[in-house]
Amino acid sequence: MRPYRAEVRGEAPPTGARGGGAQWFGVLVPALAMLTNLSLGFALVAWSGAAGTRILLHAEIAVLVLISASAGVVAHREWRRHGGGGEADDSGGPAARARFMGVMGMGSSALFTTILLAQWLAYAYLTPCLST
Repeated sequence: MRPYRAEVRGEAPPTGARGGGAQWFGVLVPALAMLTNLSLGFALVAWSGAAGTRILLHAEIAVLVLISASAGVVAHREWRRHGGGGEADDSGGPAARARFMGVMGMGSSALFTTILLAQWLAYAYLTPCLST
């Protein structure tokens, strides 16, 4: 039987492209912003009707639109940083995954920002208060 020899390394082996947090931010945050709008919107409608003003509803959705759009900017930055927009590279690997996540983040941001803007139209044209 041969003795076991362990090798101790000073650094962890490379796992791929850096910036995974920013990539996931670009993909997930727009959807979370839209879901937050649904939750906060339902919670703020009662207050808005009682106070007789819609300013808090408009402020809430404006902040969430900016957050969703900023996630798209982060996703675009990650896509460009890993070679997006340059020559086609079908080699796969961490850089290709980072570009894919960037494109998914830009698409997610575009979709959910559009949904947030459509929901904002309801706040702009419909009253949250029930008239009896």
